Amino acid sequence: MNASTHSLALAALSLFAAACGGSSSGSGSTTTPPPAGATQSLDVSPDAAASLKIDSGALAGLVFSVPAGAVSEPVTITVANGSTTDVPARTIVGPAATFGPSGLTFSTPALLDLPLDPSQATNPTVDTVRVRLRDDRTGAIEELVPIGVDAGANTVRVEVPHFSTCWPTSTGGDPSSAGDFTASGVVTISGPAADIVGTSIEPNEFILFESGSDVPDVWSFLVTPFPIAGSVVGPDEVAGLDEEDFENLIVMNIVDVAGGAISMTIRVNGIDYDYTCTDLEGSDEPCGDLTIDVAAQRVTMIGVTAYPSGDTMTSPLVLDGILEWQRTI
Repeated sequence: MNASTHSLALAALSLFAAACGGSSSGSGSTTTPPPAGATQSLDVSPDAAASLKIDSGALAGLVFSVPAGAVSEPVTITVANGSTTDVPARTIVGPAATFGPSGLTFSTPALLDLPLDPSQATNPTVDTVRVRLRDDRTGAIEELVPIGVDAGANTVRVEVPHFSTCWPTSTGGDPSSAGDFTASGVVTISGPAADIVGTSIEPNEFILFESGSDVPDVWSFLVTPFPIAGSVVGPDEVAGLDEEDFENLIVMNIVDVAGGAISMTIRVNGIDYDYTCTDLEGSDEPCGDLTIDVAAQRVTMIGVTAYPSGDTMTSPLVLDGILEWQRTI
């Protein structure tokens, strides 16, 4: 794959560079039980700010602050050691804290300083650290982007809109440390252009671009004898590869923005056919029913429309099917 093909796998990074923020996913499959520890409590009223600091135990360094007016009636908030859930391509870098009452929401977000494990969180920054917020009633996991990281105090600060369990994760300093991946699944292609570009996508490689806070994560499914094993990499690593030029290939970038987005190139006999769609607000080329489930490592497409772009135009494609990726080590 030559330099022009590098840009295919990286196109979504620049295309959606303006998009940022948290994302949601379903619950994961592996849960680590919480360590033993006493529950601590904090009485909060609507007309006064309140805070709680934990000085000892697994949650030592945790600070939870509720601004005045954040709750509508008096409530007793509890915090105890919680359980973590594995999230693909990220390392757990600190203890989990479970807050109650479960489901409590704040009209103004509360502030949470979570402790980081210095043996796991190497050189933590707001670009590498995220906090997972799991709703223990449903198992749904939300990603919170930090507003600050104190490497000296080994804490990460986030705004918490609601409860139940929080824990910090990180990409770490070495992107490949999260493991290698394989891809599977089939997406059928329908529409008049299928006669040109083919009727199915069956990926044999997978790459995850973890891009920090300024650019959303990108899941790239490739149909080609890609010269490296599918793995968690960064744009610099991909751009530096000396790859062969393929006459036929497919690069499908699934972008983790609100609602999801696709940036895809199908190369047939050396001719590139480009397609895009996005469900970002105001888009005139919406994808439709596109679901990215990070915890399940699955992308589902039901009647998703990919619109032609670039120099070689065809009619839109309709995509149906499921693509998955699996961590191999």
